[in-house]
Amino acid sequence: NPDLEPQESNNFEFGIKGNLVDKESEFMRKVFFEVTYFNYLIKDEIVPFIINLKTYFKNAPKTRRTGIEVGFMSEPFEEIELTINYTFTNFYYENYLTEIFTPEGSLTADYNNNKVPSIPKHIVNFIFVKELELSEELSGLLIWDCDYIEEMYVDDANSETSRSYFFGNFISCFCY
Repeated sequence: NPDLEPQESNNFEFGIKGNLVDKESEFMRKVFFEVTYFNYLIKDEIVPFIINLKTYFKNAPKTRRTGIEVGFMSEPFEEIELTINYTFTNFYYENYLTEIFTPEGSLTADYNNNKVPSIPKHIVNFIFVKELELSEELSGLLIWDCDYIEEMYVDDANSETSRSYFFGNFISCFCY
């Protein structure tokens, strides 16, 4: 697309990180936390569009991306680690009028204040890690990592959504 402009972004982030470590404690020996607020204003964001099953790109004049990320990691007991992460997003088009091409001709669509597609509003991540000491020569890890992804819009018009879903991975490794 010869009319495509580079996107520009003004970003602001503010956060705090901390930890509490008490190696003498039997419970919650280590606790780490993080909270971050972010606010991005993107000018000329490059977004995809499709004509006859072929993907092209164009600029959306203004997109606002705000949200909060919260993370918590702890070692509640020796050889066990828990991590929980949560993200809240509010990504939307501040200013987006665009031309849509149909078999009947073209028309102007107003996507102002519509959510940016393919971005869930809520994301939750949980990780459980268990360290294994099976012998002096054999050790390992068991990891369960899972995510919940809330439904999200799949088009600029916000007319269709995907379903929420949950997925998880189980990982084991051994060292000798």
